[in-house]
Amino acid sequence: MQGLSQPLTALEGQYDAIVIGSGYGGGVAASRLARMGFRVAVLERGREYLPGEFPDTALEAARAFQATSRLGQVGDRAGLFDLHVSDDISVLVGCGLGGTSLINANVSLQPDPRVFDDPVWPAALRAEAGSGALAEGFRRAEAMLQPTRYPEDWPSLAKFESLKTSGRAMGTEAERVPINVRFESGPNAAGVEQAACTLCGDCCSGCNIGAKNTTAMNYLADAVAHGAQVFCGVAVDHVSQSGARWCVHWTMTEGARGRLADAPLHIHADRVVLAAGALGSTRVLLRSREEGLGLSPELGARFSGNGDVLGFGYNNDVAINGIGQGEWAMGGDPRGHDRPPVGPTIVGAIDRRDRPERDDGMIIEEGAIPGALAGLLPAVMAAAAAGLGEDTDSGDWAPERLRELVSLLRGGHHGAVAHTQTYLVMSHDGADGRLALDGGRLAIHWPQVGHRPQFESVAKALRAATAATGGTYVPNPVWTDLMDKALITVHPLGGCPMGESAGSGVVDGDCRVFDGLGGVHDGLFVCDGSVLPRSVGVNPLFTISAVAERAMMRLAQAEGRALDTDAPTPTLPARAPAPIGLRFTEKMAGQMTPAGSTTPVDCHFVATITMPNAQAFFADRDAAAEMTATLVAPWVSERAMAAVDGRFRLFSRHPEVPGARAMEYSMPLVTGDGRAVLFVGRKTLRDDPGFDVWADTTTLSCRIIDGHDPGGAVLATGTLGIAIPDFIRQLSTMEVLHAPSVAARLKTMGGFARLFGGHLVAAYGPDGLR
Repeated sequence: MQGLSQPLTALEGQYDAIVIGSGYGGGVAASRLARMGFRVAVLERGREYLPGEFPDTALEAARAFQATSRLGQVGDRAGLFDLHVSDDISVLVGCGLGGTSLINANVSLQPDPRVFDDPVWPAALRAEAGSGALAEGFRRAEAMLQPTRYPEDWPSLAKFESLKTSGRAMGTEAERVPINVRFESGPNAAGVEQAACTLCGDCCSGCNIGAKNTTAMNYLADAVAHGAQVFCGVAVDHVSQSGARWCVHWTMTEGARGRLADAPLHIHADRVVLAAGALGSTRVLLRSREEGLGLSPELGARFSGNGDVLGFGYNNDVAINGIGQGEWAMGGDPRGHDRPPVGPTIVGAIDRRDRPERDDGMIIEEGAIPGALAGLLPAVMAAAAAGLGEDTDSGDWAPERLRELVSLLRGGHHGAVAHTQTYLVMSHDGADGRLALDGGRLAIHWPQVGHRPQFESVAKALRAATAATGGTYVPNPVWTDLMDKALITVHPLGGCPMGESAGSGVVDGDCRVFDGLGGVHDGLFVCDGSVLPRSVGVNPLFTISAVAERAMMRLAQAEGRALDTDAPTPTLPARAPAPIGLRFTEKMAGQMTPAGSTTPVDCHFVATITMPNAQAFFADRDAAAEMTATLVAPWVSERAMAAVDGRFRLFSRHPEVPGARAMEYSMPLVTGDGRAVLFVGRKTLRDDPGFDVWADTTTLSCRIIDGHDPGGAVLATGTLGIAIPDFIRQLSTMEVLHAPSVAARLKTMGGFARLFGGHLVAAYGPDGLR
């Protein structure tokens, strides 16, 4: 599959619609808005991964990990595995183009119909659960996601056979569940060619085969085929009203701009769809409220972990083969090798949702742990079993210890760990948690949630499931008395819940955001798991997708737009592989004097300069690099001004000084109220008496011009420079893009050093070296 995202320099200042986030809700919104004929931009905080680029070793997984807690943030801000740590319940979500669809187990099940009987749902939506727009939403989502069950004629999978044994012992037969995985090669519903599953078991670290139906494979591809633009590395801070339009304030997660104290950039749209997930969308709206946007007092309410429980049946008497193949999986099809197949992360479930009381129901699914973690599991699992485990059988101490030793000596694909079942359970939890900002960080407040009787019921069921195969039941290590029965979820819901009015919800049944004054904000929507006002008791992706499909149907009706979701997807425009590029970020500060004044005023900019094709840039003296920048000039705009299509020339021929070289900056900017201005600047490099290399390379003579025409009226003139601490930080922002190897990365960095140094020697060196 080819990439979908574009460089940030292609981002325009105004769109018909902006979609923030790219998971199930964002994918649906992007596809449907583009099919309505709108000019759409999709903004994703993480990066784009293509099959073969997901982490498959422990080191790669560690590099792709980020965590946020009350102590701060660690790891790459664009890391694939995004953990939010809280005292009461922690949350793991995906960060990348496709959102959590990149790392989930892709199960597509509808909730127990009784879930929609709960009056927390808006009445109109409740009425459509069995038929009408919501039922049509499920149909449309199914047509695009194409869920299917693991084929009967494919290899038997030990982890599912073990679950069947557990189900029979518990009185509920385990059954295959529909999963968004392809079991034959060919084009999907969006016309994207996908490979067949190889049974590697690494769904939850990202599918390197391309068999998993993530939103990047279908909804987002469909959006791009209909003209949408996709941009990665964009972290949205808040939204605000700008006349009749919406202003989206964002920063880059790539390019290390934060090291130079960057101000947010901004773009405008007539419609904004928040789809950053329960945590992301809620945080954006909380920040927006801090900035003055009127919203419902229910913002942050009805948070749910969807009753998620993680548990293990360790060191069973039967083989499970529930550890993914990791880097070994890239060698081909496991069905043709000696190592037994793992299968998709989830194949089957013990469905116990038919309890007399709806909220007593649960569904128990078997799982697979990504192979990237295989080397860590023998010691970790043995320690957890010794400290927390409950052996469900007796008389087999010796063979259990022998299997444990085999794992410790040979690794996680052998012995006790290879005999370990992973259980993933969804149930109900009351959905009465609360999200709030704590010093800018999103905090989850839900005291004692893990002490609720439902979680003891789940633990009892998992003991019974493990006893059927003679293993040691090991609960989630954080669900202990020592950790005050803390929970962890991969299915966060709520925070922007639906309601009949602003008194009971943040959005209405059509996902329109309440303004807190009795109406809705025109053009502002939330379409993701945050709008679900309660747990759904099963993997929520299908419900999220259906609710988003319904919201897009309503939007099309309201705006008089045709929305044909059954029309074939056009062929994606072909793109050449990205060449090796180079990027760095620079900060310059100083003073400029407004026209008609004699008093200079402080001014600064932060610019990320990108050479998409480094070798071509090195070879062409007049080549222009791309530049994304923010300029702070309060006398022109109260807000920082944003430029996403600036140009930078390095050592070009000076247009006015014979024999001199120039560094030239050009930034078409947009003010906070939408006014166009142009920033142009030039560093002049020539050898004058004395040592002037530092002054020449760090001093920028500049102008701000009214409009984007260089011949327009001059609003201000001045001089900016680089402070030594900022220069040191600037060096740390240099990075090579799309390099296939360390050698290629070093070669590119060396090429830039030779280019820069060579021009300096030519300009300032002794005559014999020029």
